[in-house]
Amino acid sequence: MLLPALSRARGKAKAIHCVGNIHQISLALVLYADASADQIPLVGLDKPSPPGAWYRMPRSLSTVFPNDQ
Repeated sequence: MLLPALSRARGKAKAIHCVGNIHQISLALVLYADASADQIPLVGLDKPSPPGAWYRMPRSLSTVFPNDQ
């Protein structure tokens, strides 16, 4: 009877841990961009980035997520 509740709690703990990791990564990117003229190294998922490729971070997340309220 307790096993389903423990399984749900374990799943919730993993989700909270994942959200915390994403928060730390995004914070690191924002801090890096703040110190680097709002730019971060460009990383491609399907192919390597050319040397010296940079991505300019948007000043507001509303430009990235326009429908987010």
